[in-house]
Amino acid sequence: MTSDWEVVDRYLLIQPWGGDTSLKGDLNGDSQITPADAAIALQLAATGGWDANADVNHDSRITSLDALMIMQAAAGAIEL
Repeated sequence: MTSDWEVVDRYLLIQPWGGDTSLKGDLNGDSQITPADAAIALQLAATGGWDANADVNHDSRITSLDALMIMQAAAGAIEL
């Protein structure tokens, strides 16, 4: 017997999730936010390159502001 409130999961998780778990602001892939990441963001800003992890202020652009925010995160002044 089933009730009107029975919930059935029709979309079972059949494999572990392997989605993006990268650290926002970590542009060199070392799992840390360091001044090197800020330098990479500044280079992206100057050349018009793109990396979603560099767009830390979520304005769909990489600018010197993103590089500054990454530098501040590297210094421990802010959290991204």
